[in-house]
Amino acid sequence: MHAKGIRSPILLAVCALWIGCLPMWIGFKLALGTAFIGTHALFRKSHFSILPTGLMIMLGICMHEYSDWIRPKPHLPLTGLWSCQSQGIQKEGRGFSLLCQCNAYRKPFRVEWPHASPPPFETPFLGSMMPFTHLPPGVIQWKHRRSIYGSLHPTWNQQVSRGPDAVQNHQIHAWPAPPVTSKSELWNDLSRVFSPSVSGLLFALSTGDKQYVVPKTRAALTHAGLAHLLAVSGYHVGLVATIPLFLLRSRRRVFRFCGFISLVGVWNFIAFCEWPISAIRAGIMVTLFAAFQLAYRNVSSLQILALSAWVLLIIRPGIAGELGAQLSFMAVLSILLALQSIPRNNIGKKALALLAVPVAAQWGTGCISWSTFGIFPWYFLLFNLIASPAMVLIGLGLAGWLLLRSGFPSGLSDQWAQHMNSLLEPLVDSLTTSFHAGWSVYVGAVPEWIWWITSGGFILGAVIVNIKPKQWRRVLGLNASLLLALTPWIGWYMVDTVEVTYRRSVILTTQLHAPHAVLLDARDSTFFKRQCAQRNVNHLHWEVLEPNAYWSDSLGDWLVRPESEVVWGKIKNRPIRISRLGGSSISLVFGADRSQMTSWGDPVHFRRNLFNSDEASW
Repeated sequence: MHAKGIRSPILLAVCALWIGCLPMWIGFKLALGTAFIGTHALFRKSHFSILPTGLMIMLGICMHEYSDWIRPKPHLPLTGLWSCQSQGIQKEGRGFSLLCQCNAYRKPFRVEWPHASPPPFETPFLGSMMPFTHLPPGVIQWKHRRSIYGSLHPTWNQQVSRGPDAVQNHQIHAWPAPPVTSKSELWNDLSRVFSPSVSGLLFALSTGDKQYVVPKTRAALTHAGLAHLLAVSGYHVGLVATIPLFLLRSRRRVFRFCGFISLVGVWNFIAFCEWPISAIRAGIMVTLFAAFQLAYRNVSSLQILALSAWVLLIIRPGIAGELGAQLSFMAVLSILLALQSIPRNNIGKKALALLAVPVAAQWGTGCISWSTFGIFPWYFLLFNLIASPAMVLIGLGLAGWLLLRSGFPSGLSDQWAQHMNSLLEPLVDSLTTSFHAGWSVYVGAVPEWIWWITSGGFILGAVIVNIKPKQWRRVLGLNASLLLALTPWIGWYMVDTVEVTYRRSVILTTQLHAPHAVLLDARDSTFFKRQCAQRNVNHLHWEVLEPNAYWSDSLGDWLVRPESEVVWGKIKNRPIRISRLGGSSISLVFGADRSQMTSWGDPVHFRRNLFNSDEASW
C-alpha cells in the first residue's frame, strides 16, 4: 500500500490547480473549488490545507485567463480582409491549415482552408472565418490544440476560380508539395509491403495516425473497447521504454545512467508521433521515474503522476479542458489507485491485479467516455486481456521489421513483412467480419451525472482502500449497492427514451440497436447512416417524406405530415410539432415538452411513456 502517495500535498495541489485551469465560468470554478476544499478538510480533519489549496485554485484561474489573453480564440464568425502567408502550410486531413491575419483581429492565427485550390498568398482578399461549432467537442479541442480555430471561406466560388476571371490569377497555382518526413516514409514502406488492412492498423498502432485504418476495423476496435490502442499513450511509450526501464532498475550507477541517457529515444518516438498529450504525459512520468531512480529515491507513482500534471499545466493550462488529457490522467489515476489497493503477495492476487487494470481504466474514465461517445463495450475485459500479449508480439514484430529495414538488404525486410502480414491479416479480417451489434450498447440517452456518480464512487472507494486497507469489503459492498441501485434507472433511460436530433430536418429515435427515423430531406440520409454507425446499428429504418403528404408505419405508431414551415404528427403516441425558425434552428414540441434545437447540436432526449399534453387533438 502507498497511502503516503494519497496523502501527498502535491496531489492535492495539482487537483486544485486543475480545477482552476478548467475552461468554465469563474464562479462555478470557485464553487467547485470550495466544495473540494471543504470535503478534503472534513475528510482529513485538518484546516491547515485550506489556504494553500485555495491559492492553487486562484493560480489556476489566473493562468487560464492569462493564456486566453495572450492567445485569444475567436468564437464568432469573423469577416474582413484576410492575408495568408505562403510559409508554414500544413496538411490537415483532406484540407490545409494556413497562418492568416484579419484586419478585424489583432493577432494572426491558423485557420483551416477546406478548398482544393490555394488562396492568394500575401495579398488581401475578402473572406469569412467560421468557428468549428458544428463539430463534436473532442474534435474542436483537437483542432484548438493545433492552434486552428476555424475554417476560412472566400467570397468567390472556388469551383470556378481556375477560369480567366480568377481573383488576380492567384488561384491557378498548385499547393506546395508536402515535406518528406520520417512518418510519411514509414507509411510508404508499410503500404508497399503490407496489405491495406494490416498497413493502416500498424501505422495507427505505431504513430497514432488513424486516417488509414479501414473504417470497419476501426469500428470493431471501438466497440470492443480497444480504441485506446489506436492512440499513442502510456502503453506504447512503455513498450518503447522497456530497455531504459530495465537498466534503471539495476543496482549499478553506470547502468542506471545509461538507462537515463537512452530515454532520448523515448522522446524521439514522442516527437515522431507529433506530441500527443497522452504520450507527453507518459514521457514525463518515465523521465521523472528515471531521475528518482538515478538518485536512489523511491517515490510513489501517484506523486510522479501529480508532478507530470503539474508540469503540463504550468506549460499549457488549456490541457485541463482537453478531452484527451482528461481521459489520459483519469485512466492512469484509476489504474494506480486500483493496483496500489491490491497487495500482490501471491499468484491469485497478481492475477486479480491484472484484471483490475482494464476494469479500473473503464470505470474511472466512464464519466467522460460513456457520456461523450455514448458506447459501453460489453466485452472490454476479454478483449483487453487478449490485446495485451498481442500488442507485445506485434510490437516486437514491427521493431524487427524496422531494424531489418534500416540496416539490412530490402529482401530480408520484405520477407519479414510477408510473414507478419500472413499472420496479421487473418486476425484483422476475422475481427472485422465477426464484429456485430452485441459487442456494445448505446448509453448516450443516460444523463451524464449518473456516470459521474458511478466513476466518482469507484475512485473515492479506491482512495479509501489505499488509506484504510481493512475497509475494502465495506467499500466494495457500497459500490456494488450503488451500481445495483442505478441499474434500473439506467435501463429506464436506455429503453424508454426518444432521442431527437436535427441537421436540416431529422427525427432520429434510438432504442438500443433498433433505430427509426423520419427524414424530411433526402440529403439527411447520409447523416442518419453516420449517426447509426456511431451507435453500432446494423439495421437501418428511415423514410423520406415529401411536403403535404402523410406517412405512417404498419403499427400506427407513427403519423407525420410535413408542410412548408411546420411538421405535424405523432410519434409513439406522442404529438409532435416542428417549426422552422430560419437559419439553423427549429422549435420542437414533443407532447408537453418544448425544446429549441440547433443544427449539429447535441441530441435532445424525451421520455416516451409519459403522455401529458394539452395538444392531444393534433
